Amino acid sequence: MISTKNYKELNIDNIFNQISGYDVFKNYIPQFTDINKSFLSPLRKDRKPDVRIFKTKTGEFMYKDFAYPQHTFGCIKFIQELYNIGFKETLEMINEDFNLGLGYGSTRTAKKVPKIAPKEFLDSIKTEKLIRIVSKEYNWYSRRYFDQYHISQETLERFKVKPIIGYYLNYSYFPCDKTAYAYCFGNYKYKILQPYDEEMKWISNTNNMIIQGWEQLPEKGNLCFITSSLKDVMVLHEIGFTAIAPQSEAGSIPDEIINELEQRFKEVIIFYNNDDPGQRSALSLSNNTGFDFVHLPEEVVEKDPSDYAKEHGLEKLETMINTII
Repeated sequence: MISTKNYKELNIDNIFNQISGYDVFKNYIPQFTDINKSFLSPLRKDRKPDVRIFKTKTGEFMYKDFAYPQHTFGCIKFIQELYNIGFKETLEMINEDFNLGLGYGSTRTAKKVPKIAPKEFLDSIKTEKLIRIVSKEYNWYSRRYFDQYHISQETLERFKVKPIIGYYLNYSYFPCDKTAYAYCFGNYKYKILQPYDEEMKWISNTNNMIIQGWEQLPEKGNLCFITSSLKDVMVLHEIGFTAIAPQSEAGSIPDEIINELEQRFKEVIIFYNNDDPGQRSALSLSNNTGFDFVHLPEEVVEKDPSDYAKEHGLEKLETMINTII
């Protein structure tokens, strides 16, 4: 007679009462080393790391191939795809490989049981906003928005601003306005700009360690501005000034970034918007760093360099800046 004492049915709920999707992915994908690191696809021939494991808002771990969007699924479906087996066989494989003791089947106790990630570690993994863009080529229409600020296509390409038709946010696709751009910072970090969409103007997955314009800085220089936006950085570049921008005026700049700026440039000047929020942020940053700050004169209607360039042109902007520094 088969005893039913301590019997637990082999099903998804009982599996995930003992292990997590993270554990499953870790066991069956050797190239998966970190939740924030891309790796080569185990399901197709792949030369570029386009796959990530991410955590959803509900705490589920998902597999996402950004180059092959139909490959977006949880760990059970992933194993089915990897081994070309059915749902029941997948549960049996996990049960045996992790020695879970579910159902009436025997377990392979001689095999080394995979490590199980502690709950504290799983809880510490933040829900990541994964973005993948679908870009297009520049044409007269996609240049039109930045043309009004006198930002050239050459400068847009230098600062890795791409026109896009849509983007993937985690595993969902969102088409964009006809005028939409991605500020590209590498490692799947983006700021999506839809300048004429009031509700969805900005979508991003950046953090304060990502400094706009940092990659384009010269190794050494006389002057570097800290300004409000990448648009301002690009406008200043058009008239020969070097600049960077945090993700927002209110955002902090890490100490290591400040220290490196001091080492690489003879002078660093804060050049935020001339409205109240901009000046409060400029004063706060100046107090924390010792950097001087400037702003467009109060009588100027425009609040930042890019708006001033739009209304008066680059030559007048350059003249204006040379009078305030």
